Amino acid sequence: MGEIETEDQARRRTIPLALALLAIVGALVAVISGVVIGENYRRGLGVATDMGQRLFENLRADIAVQQRQMVHPIEFAVAVLAEYTTLGAGKAENLEGSFVTILEANPQVTEVRVGYATGEFFAVVQLSGSEGSLRTAAGAPPEAVYATRRIACGAGGAWMMTWSYIGADRKAIGTRSAPVPEPGHQAESWYAAATAAPGTIIQTKASVISGQRAIGMSFARSFTGPSRGVIAAEISLAQLSKVLI
Repeated sequence: MGEIETEDQARRRTIPLALALLAIVGALVAVISGVVIGENYRRGLGVATDMGQRLFENLRADIAVQQRQMVHPIEFAVAVLAEYTTLGAGKAENLEGSFVTILEANPQVTEVRVGYATGEFFAVVQLSGSEGSLRTAAGAPPEAVYATRRIACGAGGAWMMTWSYIGADRKAIGTRSAPVPEPGHQAESWYAAATAAPGTIIQTKASVISGQRAIGMSFARSFTGPSRGVIAAEISLAQLSKVLI
């Protein structure tokens, strides 16, 4: 006959078994809890991601609306100036005031220009919001807020470029002139694209603004009449971002 197990021996044998069962139950609870927590985390992460995406889409839509509001006046001004020039009133000396007005009202615009089929060129450049490199290139004094740049054929067929500087009160504060090679604006993207699409406002691809370490794009429209050419306004993307923010 086998030995009879005492009550104390049975109790000692049962304790490890109970502990093992508790360990198994604890492990199952931990696993189930982990699954629940993980599932809740994934759901929470999914909700947060969806909310973030919606916020991003709303922000992008708001920025697009604001950007459109900042660009539309420029397109309108270019269209009006093109019609004005088509009617024969668009001589460079008559356009300066209109160009300055556009720059005053739109800090995102760095330059308003007109290029003629004859090779003549006229532009008003905004200096107040531009980099120092542009002011240096224009040779503008510190008090100058705007600079005009005119290229015209002088006596003997020589092309001359004349810079004129304008203060905050719109009064001239100096000029300088120098001979230049034959102007090449007719080969530039804003001029070529606008002449290829008569009567349509075109938008150039973003590129480095001449004389600056900044990226910009131009809106341009061609005109005909007593003279032929293209009116354009150039927007700095950096300045546009400042206005939007």
